Amino acid sequence: MPAFEMPLEELRSYGGRNPRPADFDAYWDRALRELDATNPQPELVPHSSPARFAECFDLWFKGAGLGHEELPGSDDRAFDFLSAL
Repeated sequence: MPAFEMPLEELRSYGGRNPRPADFDAYWDRALRELDATNPQPELVPHSSPARFAECFDLWFKGAGLGHEELPGSDDRAFDFLSAL
C-alpha cells in the first residue's frame, strides 16, 4: 500500500510545490509553433558497439530553441536526443 504525506482529499487538489507560471499556455503555444516550423534534419550516425546482435546508431536532430541548450562543439546540431538503436 502506498504511503503519502497528506490525506487523499488534499492530494486530489494539490497543485504542487511549483505553481503553474502565468504564461504557461503562451509559452507552450509559442514552443509548439516553433517546433512545427523547425526542420528536424534527422541524421543517423553509425556508432561502434560491442553488441554483435544489432547495428547501433546515434540519432541527431535539430529541435526547437525554447528552453534548449546546445553542447559545445556540436557543429550547430542540437543535441536534443542521442540514442543507440
